[in-house]
Amino acid sequence: MCRSPFKNKFDNVKYYIGDVTKRDHCRHVVQQVKPNIIFNTASPHAYKDHEHVPDIFKVNVDGNVNLLQAAYDVGTVKAYVYTSSGPIIAGSGGGYDHADETHPTLVVPHTKKGDPYHVAKALGDKIVLEANGKNGIRTCTIRPTALYGEGDGQMVGPVIKALEDGQTTIWTGYNDIDMDVVYVGHVAIAEVQAAKGLLVEISDPKAPKVSGEAFNITDDQPSPPLTFFRKYWALAGDETPLSSVWYIHPTLVLIMAHIAEWIVWARTWGKLRPESLILERMEFVLFTRTYSIKKARERLGFKPWGNQPYASQDEALKGAVEWYLRPENHGPVKIGGSPSWPEVPFSLISNTGALDLPASKQDHYCVKNARIMAQTHNTIFRALNSIYQQALSIKPGTQEAIDMLAYCGITYDFIHHHQIGEESIYFPEIEKATKIPGLMEENIAQHHFVEDGLERLRKYAETTRPEAYSGEELRHIIDEFSGAYEHHQHEEIKTILNLHDKIDSKVLKSIDLRMRKEAERQSDIFKAAPFVLSCQDRNFKLDGEIRPFPGISALVPYVVHLFLSSRHAGVWRFAPSTMYAQPRPSPARKNDEPTKAELIAPPNAGMPKGFDLTGILPSTPVIFAFLFGLLAYALYF
Repeated sequence: MCRSPFKNKFDNVKYYIGDVTKRDHCRHVVQQVKPNIIFNTASPHAYKDHEHVPDIFKVNVDGNVNLLQAAYDVGTVKAYVYTSSGPIIAGSGGGYDHADETHPTLVVPHTKKGDPYHVAKALGDKIVLEANGKNGIRTCTIRPTALYGEGDGQMVGPVIKALEDGQTTIWTGYNDIDMDVVYVGHVAIAEVQAAKGLLVEISDPKAPKVSGEAFNITDDQPSPPLTFFRKYWALAGDETPLSSVWYIHPTLVLIMAHIAEWIVWARTWGKLRPESLILERMEFVLFTRTYSIKKARERLGFKPWGNQPYASQDEALKGAVEWYLRPENHGPVKIGGSPSWPEVPFSLISNTGALDLPASKQDHYCVKNARIMAQTHNTIFRALNSIYQQALSIKPGTQEAIDMLAYCGITYDFIHHHQIGEESIYFPEIEKATKIPGLMEENIAQHHFVEDGLERLRKYAETTRPEAYSGEELRHIIDEFSGAYEHHQHEEIKTILNLHDKIDSKVLKSIDLRMRKEAERQSDIFKAAPFVLSCQDRNFKLDGEIRPFPGISALVPYVVHLFLSSRHAGVWRFAPSTMYAQPRPSPARKNDEPTKAELIAPPNAGMPKGFDLTGILPSTPVIFAFLFGLLAYALYF
């Protein structure tokens, strides 16, 4: 019985439409089927918003009451198995290690504070166990921990989304605790074993006692949470090194979660919860919470990976990811080192040549400098390629035309500041330190060779009226300097590597840092920061490895996204990636005609938008929670 039995259906199974929260539905279906066994697996998802809490209690409390009453009335039911939850023993704060079924729940022996979902599950668990023996019906409950596997979207969905959003380099806590998970097939087997055990008791008084009992079900393979989730990401193609993960202190995480809960509660008049910083969810990755399955092994004969399509947890995880990434479920994740956008007209730098240097020179700063410069050049290439690929799809006189011209202007500014920094600091300082006049002369000449083309790009971006926008003309401007500019950017990397025997490593580092610091000083942070972050590809390999760029804290993209990007919010639609370095799919050319309203350009056409809070309001509680939490953490420690 299900409210909407139209998907995930199996052959030779009869499905009935019904709602467990409605007593007449339960009575009608049970009277039709006249079952010997009832398995109650109905439940909303965990961690729902406050406005959905009544539904959670209706399904888990009223649903059990209704089904049990229908079972009493029909007179054919011998066994009743309820899918409860292992974490019904988890109150607010604290953990437990290999807790068994005698551990107090959130409602037994008395009610305790806890997440509404698990309180409702605990009440359902209590109702079912107390119903054991009434009207000749034997009952028991199965208490699985966090489920994963085919057909389950509560875990795999958010985990894959975190990968797609580029959020795999930040972790709440230190990953120094253990958590239990369970493959969905184990829960199904345990339910069947429990039902058989209940029926066997009828004819065999000496059979292991199952009636009136609860049974924890897990893979019996506890592991640190990040370690487990990184298996998901690796199976989906992620190659983020563990060394790049940034950890948030557990105390700070709890402070952030508490504040986020209160802010969202107040702002939504008690209806919603935070999207990510849900207190109970954070506690599950901050405290060890594992369960003993000894009782299930002894009384049900439960054995992890027995009678399953997989022989191990790793194989089951692989199956879960493959199921989720099927076209009919989610589709493929953007993985690997291949670019999301065509490398036209600029080819990215994927090999600096640093690996060809002698081993004795690998520690020279020229290697790191060459890679930083290559990633900077790739940042520019991605922006220009993005402009080039989307130029023809923009209609004149539209808001898109305004934003595209603004994005072209921001791209030019970044290129200009980069080249000015090289010509005023980097090149002359290197020649001075090496005492080799003219060493960087070729690079300076290459700059001058593309100056006219870049200047035409600037003029077009700054002086073109939206009504006069032309994608063909914009492409023509880029085509004119693309060959020479690409050649220069690639050749400059070779020049830097050749400095390994001409300049002291520390001296080169100091020159590079001065140049970059000056470029940052001259840049508009509301333009430069979002520009750089949204022109990265977290899957791109340079010299055979993924090398995160720029070298910043994992929290910075969140701050840039929530605060800095909003001032010019419209232009970032043309960036090749999100602020979290997740490449966007290359958009198809648009053929729809603009509306009359879109053809009327506003008076400040071409100017950046004013600061707009609407783009950040949904996530404001999270960032405020972080800021308040950071302050509290600083004061506390």
